[in-house]
Amino acid sequence: MMPNGVIRRVDSLGRIVIPIHMRKRLMINENDNVEIFLDENNHIVLDKYSTLKGSGEMFHKIAISIYEKLAGTVLITDLEMILASYGEKRMSYAPGSLLDNEVIDLMRIKTHSQKQTMMIKLNQEESEASVVFPVYLLDNPIGSIIFIRKEALDDGEIKTIETFTLLISNMMKG
Repeated sequence: MMPNGVIRRVDSLGRIVIPIHMRKRLMINENDNVEIFLDENNHIVLDKYSTLKGSGEMFHKIAISIYEKLAGTVLITDLEMILASYGEKRMSYAPGSLLDNEVIDLMRIKTHSQKQTMMIKLNQEESEASVVFPVYLLDNPIGSIIFIRKEALDDGEIKTIETFTLLISNMMKG
């Protein structure tokens, strides 16, 4: 059987270098956290670590709560993909769908006061109006709440979503 990977030597501290083409494919950048585990066949698996992964059920409940208050489509994401969705167009934005680069760039905005309304495109479908609310942990973006509907949000609705972003941030602090 021919190996379909790259052979690397383990150094005296147990470190290996992950080849750049693999880091690019997994979107692993310098200083990112990587989760290492053994699968059921005792193979070592590397995965880019997301603080928000594994909280899908909780995020689904938060998305439902936002929907019940504001009516629209609610997406809760990490920095790369949708973790939960609820609302009128939820079928177009399934959990596990990757985000486009424009949305990812908006999440890297460093202050809570900067919100962006924009057209986003996921699964080849364009939405009407979307607002991206970054979620922060220790001043670093870890995800977002994206709210989609035709009508603009008023100040009270913006405050509601900002409160949920702070709730998620506080829950991730532990």
